Amino acid sequence: MSATLVNTSIPGPHDIHRKVLSNGITLLVRSNFNSASVVISGILGAGSQFDPLEKLGLAHFTSVSLMRGTKNADFQAIFERLESAGASLGFGASVHNTSLGGRALVEDMPMLISTLADSLLNPTFPELYFDRL
Repeated sequence: MSATLVNTSIPGPHDIHRKVLSNGITLLVRSNFNSASVVISGILGAGSQFDPLEKLGLAHFTSVSLMRGTKNADFQAIFERLESAGASLGFGASVHNTSLGGRALVEDMPMLISTLADSLLNPTFPELYFDRL
């Protein structure tokens, strides 16, 4: 295998762009023009190690509740929006952090990002789902 092929197919410093936003968020972006999809993943420094003793499980509950409804869309609307585009979006918590991930076709990227932002910025935590989680 030639060195040129390896250098262009394996992600590395040569094709991963790094930008730190004014709010401290670090973006790492890599383009792959051979794929018609976009993948978003992120890690937030908020995991179960920060749960108060009287509220153990709070990080997990919060992460799975983010997709249950927002000020702008209920669970069904979020589900149908993602499903109709063949897209996915999810959140999960571990001991040290909370992760997020999503994927969609490139043309559905604005919808994926707006759904992600709405879930993070405007969650409603509907009581209807408390017992189900």
